[in-house]
Formats: sequence, structure tokens, C-alpha cells
Amino acid sequence: MPKSLAKRISQGEKIPFADFPDDYIFDGHAAASGTIFWIDMFEIPEEHRLKGHGRAFYTALEAWILDEDEPKTSEIRLMAADTGEGPSDKFWTKMGFKAKFQNPKNRDERHTLYKRVR
Repeated sequence: MPKSLAKRISQGEKIPFADFPDDYIFDGHAAASGTIFWIDMFEIPEEHRLKGHGRAFYTALEAWILDEDEPKTSEIRLMAADTGEGPSDKFWTKMGFKAKFQNPKNRDERHTLYKRVR
């Protein structure tokens, strides 16, 4: 019997992106240039939050983007509605993301995060 995903994560196993079940939600797309990849949606089931699942899922997702989906990608971007003021801010900072713009008057720019990956 294969080990459960939770057990594999708790043991520090590197999980391939394809091994995550459908309730781990991701949506994204490459920009026209192919060098920027946008994460449009990233969600971990509530019962698995704060247990290392988000880190494992993001690590697998980044590897998949760089190795299989978009090998030209040099930067990953995302927009988080609660950046700087909510629970996902700490998570994305730990994953290596930084604020792309510092314009508090432009709501979209205020919430754009980026990570250089190459």
C-alpha cells in the first residue's frame, strides 16, 4: 500500500506535481514572451494548511513549470488579494516571492508578487 500524501510530505519526500490530488488547485499561464509564468490560482484544502502541504505543492509546481511546462521561464508572478495584510503573505515570502510594485494607489500593482527563477 502506497504511503499517504500527508505521510510523504511529513517525511520530507519531494512529491512530483502529478501526485497531488484534484483538490489541490492550481491554474496559471505563460505570458506571450514565454519568460514570465503567471500563477492565477493556488489553493490548498483547508484541512491540510499549516502542515507543509502548501510548501510541498508549490515546490512541485515550480519544478513542473521550469522542467516540463515552460522551460524558458525566468520569473514567476502572482497576484494575491491579501498581500501585505493577510495569511498568504508569509507563505509567499517564504517561497521567495517579493512585491513587484510599491504603488499603494494602484490596487493591482500593490498585490503583484514575483520570484526570479533563472
